[in-house]
Amino acid sequence: MNRPRLNLLTTLIMAGILTAGVVVALMPSLLTRQAPSQVPHVTIEDLDLSGIDSVQEKKQRFFSFLGPIVVAENDRIRAQRAHLTEALETGGGNVLKQLRDEYDLPAEASAEQLLKRIDVVPLELVLAQAANESMWGASRFAREGNNLFGQWCFTPGCGMVPQQRESGLSHEVAVFDSINAAVAAYLKNINTHRAYRKLRTLRAQARHRNENPDPLVLAQGLGAYSERGEEYIAEVQSMIRSNRELVTPERYRKTMTSSDF
Repeated sequence: MNRPRLNLLTTLIMAGILTAGVVVALMPSLLTRQAPSQVPHVTIEDLDLSGIDSVQEKKQRFFSFLGPIVVAENDRIRAQRAHLTEALETGGGNVLKQLRDEYDLPAEASAEQLLKRIDVVPLELVLAQAANESMWGASRFAREGNNLFGQWCFTPGCGMVPQQRESGLSHEVAVFDSINAAVAAYLKNINTHRAYRKLRTLRAQARHRNENPDPLVLAQGLGAYSERGEEYIAEVQSMIRSNRELVTPERYRKTMTSSDF
């Protein structure tokens, strides 16, 4: 990091625009300006697990299918953090407004509030939840709606009506045009919905300590994702532990082609 940028950040701290903790959270964006990954849009039909008897091979095929998409979406969020950094340095009001709008924050939201939402979700956590929620891509909602995360929508006709939906409820399970769209919607849900405020707080605390967020720790903020609560958290954590060697980001940081399936 060069001296002029440090001086500028120091000025922002002294002016009360940034806190020292926010600067620590900005450091990865200042040091790494990696372009977002590019991957083609795919649907669940591109995931072929037929004829595979080995459980380990099925897991690897599922992770290899989904991993590059998650990496690409997380890279897009990293790029947004970099744009936020630049906007805070240059007074780019339009960028700040766009980011506040995209992440459902009011006009008066602070830089710290933006940073708390504009951040990646660890690959291990995303893949574990996708595998859990979609039964490794075999659920009805995955096969019929590209929905790997069981995400709901609330406009009549917006998705699929759950067969066991309780009387008086109106939610449907969202339908997506692609797996890419489902991943993007899931990440926005985690990064904006009030139910996952604890996860975002745990992630921000790790950033303030200049640490990479631990997916096992962040999973503690998923209690509201399932009515099973703590049991669900323990299940996701177990899946992370048992599959960790298969889901390192470096394995999937590449351009995905049809030959990967």
